[in-house]
Amino acid sequence: MTPIEEVRSTTTKRSRILERLKRSRILRRSIRLQRFYWRLLEKRSTFSDLFRELRTSDVAVPLLVRDWLPTRFGPGRLSLLEYCKFNVDRLPGLSAQDRAAFVGVRGAAVLEEILSDDYSRILNYDKLIFDHIARGAGLPVPEIFAVYAPQRRPGPFRKLANVAELRDFLHGWRRFPIYCKPSYGGNGDQNFQIERWVDERAVIDGDSVVSVEELAARMTERSGLGFLLMETLRPHGDIAAVAGDSISGLRIHVLRLRKGPTMFRPVWKIARRGAVVDNFQHGKSGNLFASIDVSTGRIERVVYGRGHRQLVNVLHPDTGRQLTGFQLPHWQAVREMVLGEAPELFPGYLCQGWDVAICENGPVLIEVNHFVGMNLLQHPYGRGFLEGEILDLLRERNLEPLLKGGSARSQENQNGRFGRRKAHWPY
Repeated sequence: MTPIEEVRSTTTKRSRILERLKRSRILRRSIRLQRFYWRLLEKRSTFSDLFRELRTSDVAVPLLVRDWLPTRFGPGRLSLLEYCKFNVDRLPGLSAQDRAAFVGVRGAAVLEEILSDDYSRILNYDKLIFDHIARGAGLPVPEIFAVYAPQRRPGPFRKLANVAELRDFLHGWRRFPIYCKPSYGGNGDQNFQIERWVDERAVIDGDSVVSVEELAARMTERSGLGFLLMETLRPHGDIAAVAGDSISGLRIHVLRLRKGPTMFRPVWKIARRGAVVDNFQHGKSGNLFASIDVSTGRIERVVYGRGHRQLVNVLHPDTGRQLTGFQLPHWQAVREMVLGEAPELFPGYLCQGWDVAICENGPVLIEVNHFVGMNLLQHPYGRGFLEGEILDLLRERNLEPLLKGGSARSQENQNGRFGRRKAHWPY
């Protein structure tokens, strides 16, 4: 049986099991079975994606697997599906060393454990804390109108604790649209926009009409840190002309090298028309990614789509405008902002990811990430993460040996932390 036939056979068997489970009454009553069911769904999706990628590959499967195996057992720890999604087999001119520089989910987890301080992560996980830090440092951030939370969060904004207070706020508010996102969260999965308030009901994300009770239910989340109701940013006119009216933000990666903060592979996240977030998600979202010249802010390479069907240097699907060669406005202001004092506000993040919106009056900080996303860095550049300044960062701090081997989490260090990958922190 060929590798493709094995994948097809396994996928078919899983589909039959899932269909039986779906019709089972026991599934509805057992939480454990529900979790098992969702895991099977996830595995089914993975096998289906892998089968599709192998079927559409330009390289014979045995040769593809041969070239992939060193990347699986190297520091990047790429799965075969990730190898295909990053198009490593199709990118021209890659040597074996270049392929080994690509990083998958497993490798990223190791790097995150090394380069991100556990003690500091709440500073970016809770977006309200980040807002207070950035605002206190005089950095430009979006205005927060109100926070909907069961507990009173500190700050100079309206505090909404229940449905009645949310209704009163929206009834008297005049500055629409309002951008809403959880204070504790990531990836933009729960973000939405309140377009207007009409007849005691909210219009969200274009034309969906919901009651205030439904809106409150949507804003209720497990952390208890609440939902932020913020101003909706508008892109700079030059950006809107080529990419549409949605915010197409930047992800600026900053490395805290000994010589000072260094910008590494900035990315332009190009949103489609009507998109609430500009995430890429390996091409699933329909948005685009682009690499940026660090010095000039000029767009170099644009990717659209996923896996072997990914397109390079396309026109914007909605505006029909050319994106490669586009000059981002306010680029020097962006550089000055993220390479100034901002990185020093988060000394526990050695490899920072700053989300920035370029508006008419200049750049605005959205948030900081305690680590980078391999999606963001590797897709638009067509290069692996473990090269250049990243290796400089690891080597100057003697961290490169930590990429190999286990974490030894039972090992206690002199700094009071556990695990060999945590011994380098000075506090």
